[in-house]
Amino acid sequence: MRSIRRIYLYAVALVSLEVVVWGVIGLLRTLLSLERMLGGAALLAQGLSLTLVGLPVFLLHWGLAQRDARRDPEEAASRLRAVFLYAVLLITLVPLVQNGLALVDHLLLVLFGLEPGLALIGPSQTWSDNLVAIVVNGAAAFYFYTVLRRDWRSLGDLDHLVETRRLYTYIWMVFGLGLTVFGVQQVLRFILYVPSGPGGSPAAVLANGLSLLLVGTPLWVWTLQRVDELMVADPAERESLLRRVVLYLLALAGVGTVLSSTAVVLGTALRWVLGDPMIPGDFINRIGGSLSIALPLAGVWGYYSRRLRLETESIQDNPRRAALRRLYNYILALFGLGATVYGMNLLLSFLLQAALGSLAPPESLRGQLANAIAGLAVGLPLWLLTWRPMQGEAAQRGDAGDHARRSLIRKAYLYLVLFLGVVLSMTALGRMIYVLLSGLLGERPPDLLLQSLTLLLTAALLLLWTVYHLRALREDGRVAQRSLAARHALFPTILLDAGDGSFGEEVVAALKRQAPNIPVAVQKISLGIPGEEMIGASAVVLPASLAAQPPEALRIWLQNYPGRRLVVPSQVDNWYWLGLTPLDRHDLANQVALALRQMAEGQPVRLPAPSSPWVIVGYVFAALFALEVIAVVLSLLFSRF
Repeated sequence: MRSIRRIYLYAVALVSLEVVVWGVIGLLRTLLSLERMLGGAALLAQGLSLTLVGLPVFLLHWGLAQRDARRDPEEAASRLRAVFLYAVLLITLVPLVQNGLALVDHLLLVLFGLEPGLALIGPSQTWSDNLVAIVVNGAAAFYFYTVLRRDWRSLGDLDHLVETRRLYTYIWMVFGLGLTVFGVQQVLRFILYVPSGPGGSPAAVLANGLSLLLVGTPLWVWTLQRVDELMVADPAERESLLRRVVLYLLALAGVGTVLSSTAVVLGTALRWVLGDPMIPGDFINRIGGSLSIALPLAGVWGYYSRRLRLETESIQDNPRRAALRRLYNYILALFGLGATVYGMNLLLSFLLQAALGSLAPPESLRGQLANAIAGLAVGLPLWLLTWRPMQGEAAQRGDAGDHARRSLIRKAYLYLVLFLGVVLSMTALGRMIYVLLSGLLGERPPDLLLQSLTLLLTAALLLLWTVYHLRALREDGRVAQRSLAARHALFPTILLDAGDGSFGEEVVAALKRQAPNIPVAVQKISLGIPGEEMIGASAVVLPASLAAQPPEALRIWLQNYPGRRLVVPSQVDNWYWLGLTPLDRHDLANQVALALRQMAEGQPVRLPAPSSPWVIVGYVFAALFALEVIAVVLSLLFSRF
């Protein structure tokens, strides 16, 4: 109930605050404009109504929230309060920055002798409109900033505050970076524009770009410094998941845009070389848009990929460091593979059309060949540079190779490629059959043979790449089996049985099914304790009854035993094992075998949690939903027929 009340108070306070802020802004804008005062009674009434309605609602709900926070420390330390305060700063400071940007843009346009209506933001606004919005939003932001500062002083480095501040800071960093990149793009677009007539170059683009740089660059640099200060003050900032996600997204957004823009530029250049009528000015104008966005994002890619690499290399945990590097490489490999398959498909289609004599115009064929070469020139090197190191890593012997082959990232990449290859090749074959059947039924297209062979080549190309990755997946399995068999053989295990030996036989049978190469010896305690030669075993399995009340000889032997101990729950008088779910002998033996296999492979022991009926119901509904999504995807693909 308290959580629901908290959500209600802060949600209404946030909405009513926005109503009040923009009601006051509208009211002041109307009062400061003679033109609006004379002909805008509706605007004046709108501002007054928003203010008169929103202000009492805000004061009531915000006052209740503040009272609860003063009376109850739990309310003051709630995550929702932290989210509310930082959200208020965002919704007030972002309009402040935007109106400041509009002021700078209008000023630069006036200095360039251009109309203010060419401004990128707020072309119809006046300087007084922007100043009113800055002052009102700034006043609201200042008040809530003081409230937030008091919370920080009274609560300290509370997890909720730290996490919300982290998200807030990275939002501003991305916002400032976006303004900076867009500003550089606009300036480059102005530089790369070649006038084709008496109109000259678009100076408004330069003014807009400079205004974006003047506002966005200081904001981005300041937030970068703020992030670095937070990392120095708290090392946990460097390890945060949000930071990793932001670095990956910025680096990958940079590389994706650079590669696509490079392909566009290269394709345009090839069309020119292949005979497309184009003068140098037209060529520069055609590639200007792609170059203007590729160059700043190349800087973003270089900067953030370097920071990502340095922070990854600083991780002391080798498997974790390798996993982060692996994630980046496999995403790039997927980009490269997609561009490579696209380019190869276009090239094969062009060759087929050239061999059979296409009815397409020459400029279309030139464009197809240029795009094919551009796709291959961009995608194939990227795929080779990222895929080959990952293949080499997976082919290694030892722990590094085992981790690479068992990596969830690698398996996800391979299975995703297999899924896409099978679905897309199936789509191409289905479309080919559709074309052939349509021709047989009387709707014969003029290029039936060309269409059919093109679709057949597309399906063959996709199946070729699918088979290649399937072989890589199967080779991973074969190498892993050999490596795991060798590791299992070096993990001898002793099983101490306090009963008639039946449980030991059950565990041995389970091990034979799951890890047959693990040597296991069953020792009945009724026949004595293990000999001194067994002290070198890697693990010992014993029932809880022996662990709780061991015989003296066994206690001494266990005291000197240096290996791992795996205790199996069992009934002991006056001993109670909390948190355990009772299992029958068969399931218990399977869990023992699973734990031993994980130990032998150097993995942490993770046993499956018992599933409740509701979890099973959830899995069923999730499977049905997944099937529905797959059906929709397939229907969209086949709808192209």
